[in-house]
Amino acid sequence: MSLFIDRNSIAPQSVSKQRLELAEFQYDGLNGLLETIRKRCNQKCIPLDYGEGDLTKGESECTNRCVAKFMQGHKIIGNHVETHHRLSDQQLEPYKTLRREYLSSPSPGK
Repeated sequence: MSLFIDRNSIAPQSVSKQRLELAEFQYDGLNGLLETIRKRCNQKCIPLDYGEGDLTKGESECTNRCVAKFMQGHKIIGNHVETHHRLSDQQLEPYKTLRREYLSSPSPGK
């Protein structure tokens, strides 16, 4: 039994197709980002000859810096794209429709 999920609130009939597609899109984006970070930081910071089961202090610090730099760069690029490459209202309409449907649907468990 999970402490965080109320199984009655996630009944199949309570999830619309649009909400499911949006969740899958968000999951794929986040999963891709995390996989890229993992691959690049592992290649840079962790040697292929594993001498120990745990990371050394140097490997751990390198990994922390790598992830922080990657996220900082991701944030800078995201801010640039957001301010300089705004989508037109016509291009945003499908997202606005999904948002309206999401906000107008009853919340599970309420």
